[in-house]
Amino acid sequence: MMKGPKQPNIKKLEKRLQALPRPEEQNGNPAVEETFEMYGIDPAVVDERFRQRLEREVRERRARGEEVPQPILDALESFSQRNSSSLDSKS
Repeated sequence: MMKGPKQPNIKKLEKRLQALPRPEEQNGNPAVEETFEMYGIDPAVVDERFRQRLEREVRERRARGEEVPQPILDALESFSQRNSSSLDSKS
């Protein structure tokens, strides 16, 4: 019998999300900037792909009727706060 995709371990997922630097912590952080530069990574692309992945995870969980872990919602909120503050600074 074929099983569906393996569901991530919620505790591991929460721990990994908490360990990631929040978007506001990445800005101006020399260690993060140096690491990205060293590996030729565009931080804007990383942010966008991560945000898209989180949004997809939320949609999929809600479609299955599952609760969305608070760290995922917090991470998404930090992206939206960052985007709104960057838009405000461009005005």
